[in-house]
Amino acid sequence: MRLASALLLFGLIVTTATPIHAATPDYLREAVSRFSAEVPAGWAYTVTTTRGDEVSVERFDPSRPRGGEWTLLQRNGQAATAEDIERYRRYKAGNAPTGARATFERGDLDVESAELLREDGERAEFQVRFRGDIDQPLLAHVFLELSVRKSPAAVERSVLRLFEPFAPAMGVRMHELAVTTLFAPPTDEAPPLPLEVTSRFRGRMFFLVPINEDVRLVYADFARVK
Repeated sequence: MRLASALLLFGLIVTTATPIHAATPDYLREAVSRFSAEVPAGWAYTVTTTRGDEVSVERFDPSRPRGGEWTLLQRNGQAATAEDIERYRRYKAGNAPTGARATFERGDLDVESAELLREDGERAEFQVRFRGDIDQPLLAHVFLELSVRKSPAAVERSVLRLFEPFAPAMGVRMHELAVTTLFAPPTDEAPPLPLEVTSRFRGRMFFLVPINEDVRLVYADFARVK
């Protein structure tokens, strides 16, 4: 009898601890359909980037001529000098755009994989995996946590999180990655727009050199442009 009771109790524990994939709720589908890991096209904005002791303020305006969409406004609390602007221009010409460049698109998410973590009457939190057929090696080693408001349906917070070590290149190994994005609620005039992005990265290069990087981006002054 004691063995039977123990087996029954073990079965209940396992059943309780195992995620159950119920039907994906409509509000989650709607929220994901409006979700963008980057600023949607057609919006100008200002972004303040803090990386260590360096702070820069930039303005992005997609209506400006190609290659000149980004403008450096301030560097370390001071108005950008002519020398700062020229150095910035050369940097931009040879590097990817500043800002939270996502490693995935909305369509990369496997919404059917969503696991409910917790919920109340107004909000729910899910853990979502990425599709297995995506040609992006990192996505096989991360998942996305989504905090969703049920009505109106919208993602309020997302966290891209590494769940196992990953080597993106020879000699480089990622041990920790967490990219957290907070979104403003949608309105009749605007979709959910990012308010703040914080990124925490820990890894090693050639097994000896530690890589520690913490970056914070704060968005402001959004304006829709043609």
